[in-house]
Amino acid sequence: GRSVAIDPMSPRDRRIVHVALRDIDGIATMSVGSGEYRQVVVVPERAPEYAEAQRQAAASSSRRDE
Repeated sequence: GRSVAIDPMSPRDRRIVHVALRDIDGIATMSVGSGEYRQVVVVPERAPEYAEAQRQAAASSSRRDE
């Protein structure tokens, strides 16, 4: 029921994590931090950050579609 931050990783590896998890019901992902410290956070539906993670995913998806 709580969010889990994955160790910082490269942009390419973060993207792989986001893509691999985006179709799993009940979780969302978001990136936090900056530079070499940027990391993916896996957010379950019940976590307070879930709405923010969904907003980030939707914004990312719309940028890819442009």
